[in-house]
Amino acid sequence: MIKVLTTGLFWGATALSAPKIAFFEARDAQGNLVTMEKGGRYLHVAISVGDKWLHAHPYWGVQLVNLLSDIGDPALIVTQEAAPDLTEKDIKQYLHQKYDTSYSWAAKDKTYCSKLLAQILNLPPTPMRFSGSIWKNRNSTAPTELGISPDDIYRELKWRGYRPWSNRCEKLFVP
Repeated sequence: MIKVLTTGLFWGATALSAPKIAFFEARDAQGNLVTMEKGGRYLHVAISVGDKWLHAHPYWGVQLVNLLSDIGDPALIVTQEAAPDLTEKDIKQYLHQKYDTSYSWAAKDKTYCSKLLAQILNLPPTPMRFSGSIWKNRNSTAPTELGISPDDIYRELKWRGYRPWSNRCEKLFVP
């Protein structure tokens, strides 16, 4: 029993040192999934920096928050244990950037959630599709401009070997 517990604690410590990426879903008033692209699932994304979370908020821009629950309740968290953890020094250049409502990959002084993570994780942009339910009745960037969505990030990280993460210890103490 102690051997299993020790192994579990060691695994947990290893997973804690790698950055975690949280993916968020949203639903409309009728309970339907709100999507960024046709067939997509995720509307927002954030990344762990030490024991804090970094994301780009539409009103407050790029912020580092203490608790993931300050952002929302993620649908999925993934990690790649071999990836080095991020420090506040690593992300300092992004803090307090304004949110980019035009979703322009070329904008240097503003960003959006998935562009922020793509730049930190060195993920390439792709042609934007703007085909999800969130874009109905909205003016947006031309569909051929480069950018990246939370679903694009998910697909790229899955291809790079990122796997679902859960805090095993936390599950032991939940009533």
